Amino acid sequence: MSATKHEGKTKMKTKEKPVWKVMGGLSGNEILDFDGFFISYLPPGGFGISMFAADGDGGETALVVMDGGANKVSGNSYYILNGDWRKDYEKVAQKGLKACMDFYKRKKRNHGSSWSQE
Repeated sequence: MSATKHEGKTKMKTKEKPVWKVMGGLSGNEILDFDGFFISYLPPGGFGISMFAADGDGGETALVVMDGGANKVSGNSYYILNGDWRKDYEKVAQKGLKACMDFYKRKKRNHGSSWSQE
């Protein structure tokens, strides 16, 4: 997957399908990586230790912004939705971080995780 810079915004080439990378370990965590942020999906029942646990017994999808933000350990800000939002984020992430934040804000009232760090 490649990205191009245009007027200070990162845009994905629309011809390429986003590729989720399966991270090492037993958690089953998947990452969709962009410039300055990434989307992380942790499936329900994943083995291993996550920094956060989903509310309830379902999976979680996190927008992780590498901004030196709220989490003092990682230096990232975590915007977490309960459930599997990979398909939705695949569509909006190609438009950049602002589009992802707008999507998160629309969904957080009904699907926001208590683990989000804003």
